[in-house]
Amino acid sequence: DNIASSQLRIENHPATADFYRKWNLPIYYQIRFGAACARLDTAIEAVRTDGWTASCFTGSKEAARTATDLGLELPAFQELHDAISSLWGEDVFLRPLTHRFLRGTIQLFGRLCAVVEDGRGEGGAPPTTGWGAVPQDVAAVAWDLTVLGSCLAGPLLDTATAATHAHDTRRATDDERDALDALLADALQEAAGAAPPLVHALWHDTIAGVLTAECAAPLAAVGGVAATYRMTNRPAPTQPSPFVAAVLRPLAEFDAACASRCPPQVGDAWKVAVVGAVSDRYARAAEELLGNVKKSEEALQKRRVRRTGGAAAGALTDGEKVRLQLLLDYREFAGAVE
Repeated sequence: DNIASSQLRIENHPATADFYRKWNLPIYYQIRFGAACARLDTAIEAVRTDGWTASCFTGSKEAARTATDLGLELPAFQELHDAISSLWGEDVFLRPLTHRFLRGTIQLFGRLCAVVEDGRGEGGAPPTTGWGAVPQDVAAVAWDLTVLGSCLAGPLLDTATAATHAHDTRRATDDERDALDALLADALQEAAGAAPPLVHALWHDTIAGVLTAECAAPLAAVGGVAATYRMTNRPAPTQPSPFVAAVLRPLAEFDAACASRCPPQVGDAWKVAVVGAVSDRYARAAEELLGNVKKSEEALQKRRVRRTGGAAAGALTDGEKVRLQLLLDYREFAGAVE
């Protein structure tokens, strides 16, 4: 009681009021917030130069362990987590500036979200260069963004709430404290809500788009099936074409390496989208090939072209061999899909 009464006398003393008048709180906040922004800016520049694995964490070993225990893997995200945490630290936070520190926290998180969005490519289209062109990098970023968003609405919210309680020198009423707690929760949870749609886009648009392009690349060999049998007197095929096994290989390898980084809320729809898009391209390529084979057969029939020294009566024609090869290839592809 003596300590509490002494503290109240100090707080109510004219000298204390004079001190607060001289102390420029907005400038103090700008200094602290500027330091946090500088840390994030340096980390972003390192990412743009050396990628997301760039060594840009400047916090303490304890802060690094905390970020790692939370599940953050990339140094830039660890740096942002520590920069935000420092704003609410006992040696930095001032309760009269709660609204400013809250706004600064949201701005820092939004800044990194904007950097991630920019890396997705123009209009969300799969980029051909930069970190967004490597699906493994995108998966790592999406994972850390998921973790950091959860931290913002969880552990970081707890840190901010505890800071306001610890610095409540004016003895706020329970209603006032509850109102401030609710304000912090609403604001930080709303800010954290920006992460899930971006993570969803990273998986369903960026990752799926890049993998679709990689898986579809071997389909260029579909057009060469006709040339394999056209007037070559080759025997009928018994095995699928070699290119078929390579079609879904990028998807399978990525899934094996990064499946653990896919948040539960993302699900498997991105894989279904990749397989569906690749299947559509495969079907179009096969249809185009079959159309060309049919035209060639009709042209040969009209000209009554007969092969000399060719296959015996009843043997498959070149067109039939192509169709059989496409059937074998389709079965192999369907098996890979399953």
